[in-house]
Amino acid sequence: MDVHVRDLRYFLAVADERNFTRAAVRLYISQPALSKQVRQLEQLLHARLFRRGSRDISLTAAGEALLPYARDQVRLWAEAQRQVSEAAAVDSEVLTVGFSAAVARGILAAASETFSRNRPGWRLQLRQISWDDPTAGLARSQTDVALSWLPAPDPERFAWQVLVSEPRSVALPARHRLADATEVPFADLADEPFLALPDSAGELRDYWLATDHRGGRPPRIGGIVTSVEETFEAVANGLGVALLSAGNADIYRHSGVVTRPVSGVSPSRLAVAWRLTDTRHATASFVEACAAAAAVRQQPATSSGGRVPESPVPSGSHALPRTLDQLRVAVSGYADDLQQQLLTAFSHAPPPTPVTSTPSDSTRSRVEAVASGAVDLAFVRLAAAPLPGLAYRHLGTAALLLAVPAEHPLAGWPAEPTGVPLAALHEQPLAFYHRAQNPWWYDSVLGLLHEHGATPRIVHRGLWTYDTLPIVAAGRALALVTASVAATARLQGVVYRRPDPPSLTISQGLLWRHNDQPPAVRRFLETADQLLPAEPPQPDKLGGSPAS
Repeated sequence: MDVHVRDLRYFLAVADERNFTRAAVRLYISQPALSKQVRQLEQLLHARLFRRGSRDISLTAAGEALLPYARDQVRLWAEAQRQVSEAAAVDSEVLTVGFSAAVARGILAAASETFSRNRPGWRLQLRQISWDDPTAGLARSQTDVALSWLPAPDPERFAWQVLVSEPRSVALPARHRLADATEVPFADLADEPFLALPDSAGELRDYWLATDHRGGRPPRIGGIVTSVEETFEAVANGLGVALLSAGNADIYRHSGVVTRPVSGVSPSRLAVAWRLTDTRHATASFVEACAAAAAVRQQPATSSGGRVPESPVPSGSHALPRTLDQLRVAVSGYADDLQQQLLTAFSHAPPPTPVTSTPSDSTRSRVEAVASGAVDLAFVRLAAAPLPGLAYRHLGTAALLLAVPAEHPLAGWPAEPTGVPLAALHEQPLAFYHRAQNPWWYDSVLGLLHEHGATPRIVHRGLWTYDTLPIVAAGRALALVTASVAATARLQGVVYRRPDPPSLTISQGLLWRHNDQPPAVRRFLETADQLLPAEPPQPDKLGGSPAS
């Protein structure tokens, strides 16, 4: 029997950690399963690879001999997968967009629609990249284009176009001496411990430490962070303060953190970037779509670091002007039976009314679209109006199920008489959504888990449900998905289990501006009344109340 790359990866984890328990945590598998795989590898090689002590382990001579070859094989396989992915992308007409945090400012949704319209047959694939790569995947060819903050690391390799310029803010512990300030001069922060990006982030690390505003004095480093979530947790626990863009200060919230504007530092700049060697028309079309979306949202796009590759396709505008009797609706970008049922019923109801649908996978972006007047009405997964001036109409609830790797112990939990207790998720790896997608529901779910004694480890944050399921199939985490997704997304290696309590649900509803109800909006609400009698959500159900 041949040795699998997985076996070598397991061997390397144990060799690096010198401890089976720590290696199992790193690999997101159980310690007994890891021990079994290592024993099987030793049997295949007819050699002991580790000396097992009472507290730790060490490599045998055979293990030391295997170590460099195992690293080479795992590295070569990763490179082969990358090359195959690149070739597959060319064949399947896929453009991969990299990002590191919720930086899109609503631009990505608008640019995606314009790109799809201008490039039929092409599709976008989104990939989140850790902060240790300041190019958001471009340098390693993991992505084709990237939404990232400047400065760019290598103007000899990459070009970019600025989309948004924003002031910088500072995240402070809620009890910090400057927490009550209206604005914080950077000079007042110079001696504070700062949270830093990894060293590999290069110039971008220095930028968010504001080294060019310190008069040559080195910053005090309170800790290293690789994501927004790690940053806010570290700030809340008093490890340090952190600079962030004003837009992200508005998007991300934490009960133990306050954000304040900072004076005396330059503004941050969000850009769309690409490799200078990439002259494909599809790349140019996406860059143009981002620039057009930024311009529509009154965020002027200026060029730097290279020019946009020429494209014969004109970029279209994402503006949705309202005609006298037209309905502009922000809809969920994934399949939703309730949403489709209402839209179909409205389209057949007299008088005929043109409907312009704007898809978005982010509840937050749909809320913002209604509040700003970009659309008249939106389908949202909330239980109440999240902002003043908005009205909400409850439509129903969707049950949530637990997606479990087929080899996970919880996969064998009996379906009856009860489901999997939420307490069983304590310390379990969880693939979840980005808080920026729907912060109200995100906080509600984690709050309910905490109430039942469960604090899962969030190891992956996806943009939508279908982004989390491959993580489950790979055996790396569990996930919460709606019953409708579970009925349609049948991935090998994933089983679905009912949670206990079974009232773990998510509310669905309609959102519109309270003081702006044109005839089309009123008729749509009447259609909803006819199909679905109003029924307020139950207090124990999830829906992302603004108070949660």
